[in-house]
Amino acid sequence: MTSPNPYTAAEYDWTVDSRPRWERVLSAGFHHLALTMADTSIAATMKYAGALGGWAQRPSRTGPTARAVRSLFSDMPPGRAAQVAQEIAAGRFRNQVAIAVARSRGPDALWGLLTPGAARTCAEVRHRESRLFVTWHVGAMFGVGMALRGAGLRLLVIRDLPLQTIEQRAAALKGAIDELRAGAAVLAVPDGPGGTHAGSVTCLGRDIVLRRGAFMLARVTGVPVTPIVASWGPDGEIGIDVGPALPVPSGPGARAIESAHAAAAARWLEDYLTRAPGQIWLSTLSLLRQAPISTASVSR
Repeated sequence: MTSPNPYTAAEYDWTVDSRPRWERVLSAGFHHLALTMADTSIAATMKYAGALGGWAQRPSRTGPTARAVRSLFSDMPPGRAAQVAQEIAAGRFRNQVAIAVARSRGPDALWGLLTPGAARTCAEVRHRESRLFVTWHVGAMFGVGMALRGAGLRLLVIRDLPLQTIEQRAAALKGAIDELRAGAAVLAVPDGPGGTHAGSVTCLGRDIVLRRGAFMLARVTGVPVTPIVASWGPDGEIGIDVGPALPVPSGPGARAIESAHAAAAARWLEDYLTRAPGQIWLSTLSLLRQAPISTASVSR
């Protein structure tokens, strides 16, 4: 299942994957080739995948254009935007390999790609009081759960649960509350499809929405949200960036509290992508560009 655009409000935003058959066949062939190469060396495979993605982007057939990048990062010089476009294309190919490896051998098969600094960061995270994490469709997203589990945390990943019906989503959130209260960690992806949103927030000059699940969990349990992302390095290695815990806001009602918390998370994401624009996914770039331009950014 995919969503038309999880960054925009919709009553029910699940839709069937309608990719043409040739594209699904091509994707399966690429996954088979990636697994064959990964059997020899996962590190070398990621390095080659990034180089292949950057090369394939040059005719602008498999990646964004510099103009598309500058539509979100308007202050970025054209030359830098062209470089970022290649970084995005490289990340797309690397994520395709990561998906193939994770599905076939489990996400922990990517453990060897973590930098020493990433391993230390995750070890430090283990000793934090905050155990409610959010990540986004950026960078090496599939490495986040692996890194947290590798740090010794008992982890519930909400996106891995059935979420297509109201009943399934309610059961997932109840299970997450129980896990948090029992001392486990929970990882949510607020820019994914399905579920209700926490109201309109601003990110990179666009009015977007984020799913309210993580922010509802924070409000109910008192556990603040901690942003975390996994980032691709130039040679296919994976780094981990962890932000400070975002304090649970106070407000006159549940929705106001969740909306304020979502706005703080969106600001953290904007700061991260401003520092590392090449980590944005091609699909995330496209979906953000489709979201309405923020009136606040226009007034500035």
